[in-house]
Amino acid sequence: MNTAMTAKVRAKLGRRLKRADYDALLSQASVGDAVSYLKQHTNYKGLFKDTNESQIRRSQVETILTKTIKRDFISLLKFDVSVNRKFMRLFAIKDEIEKLKLLIRLFDSRHVEYFAQDTNINMKKLRTVDFVALSKAEEFTSFVEMLRPTPYYRVLAPFARHMAHQELFSLEMALDMYYSRLALDMMKRTLSPSDREIVRQTLGAETDLRNITFILRMKKYYNTPAEGIYPYIIPGYYKIKQSHITALVESETYEDAVELVNQTVYRNALNAENKFMEESLNEFVGNMHRQMFRKNPHSISASISYLHLKEIEVRNIVKIIEGIRYKLPPDEIKKHIVGYNW
Repeated sequence: MNTAMTAKVRAKLGRRLKRADYDALLSQASVGDAVSYLKQHTNYKGLFKDTNESQIRRSQVETILTKTIKRDFISLLKFDVSVNRKFMRLFAIKDEIEKLKLLIRLFDSRHVEYFAQDTNINMKKLRTVDFVALSKAEEFTSFVEMLRPTPYYRVLAPFARHMAHQELFSLEMALDMYYSRLALDMMKRTLSPSDREIVRQTLGAETDLRNITFILRMKKYYNTPAEGIYPYIIPGYYKIKQSHITALVESETYEDAVELVNQTVYRNALNAENKFMEESLNEFVGNMHRQMFRKNPHSISASISYLHLKEIEVRNIVKIIEGIRYKLPPDEIKKHIVGYNW
């Protein structure tokens, strides 16, 4: 990556929301007020210039915000032609998966009409899913059947055949697992040895932590037996051995599993104050990306880390919007913000 590209990424990082912006958003009385603040005082002003704050819904805010991640990615790719082009395909796949997850959530809540289409031509060229047709599906079985020409059909088909298993978390986890396996495979096949080693540090740790999060969640909330956990474990362990994963899966209780995690290099990932499990781990991974950018500002990790931090920011805004919508106290919403103290 050239020096100009590094400077561009630094500039984009400098325009991310600060703690004062989060505090201002937390103080807003309505979703419309929060959007108005984004529109007037942040780098998102252009994104919301044609929106009516008094009528916008939370789901619309989320779909609009995700466009800025794609916009930034394409901007970085065009700016530096040396970036591995296979990475663009991987990003497009991640974009498809996030859109599928959003559409599944809207389908589950019977609010598919709020699904906003992205008209970005560059991303459409890389898509395998017809989201317009998919948004018109009347039931989940037909929704999945429309995905038959795509790789996502094999991921979701088992859920369509077993109605009792159509739990939202399981559907989203299956898609996330598919992406993680694919990302590990593409890292091995498409990157140079030097870039591969750098990306392996973040992608490997994220894979370890995704496995840990899944196991702990299954233990804590569902008391899932070991045979129900193993099929969802992502191979390609990084700093946690397969024997550790086996011990976690086979542990009797959630508390036993937490004690085992505390014996690994990821023990601090669960210790973020007042955070939920996934948010604690996201805090850990986000910090890892911040450190990776500082250590390797001229490598492919600069773009990867920036986009990861951008995704965290977008999720933070959506959480705030959701909290405002349900009239939660600002201090309660703040607990869910990843990187508030960065």
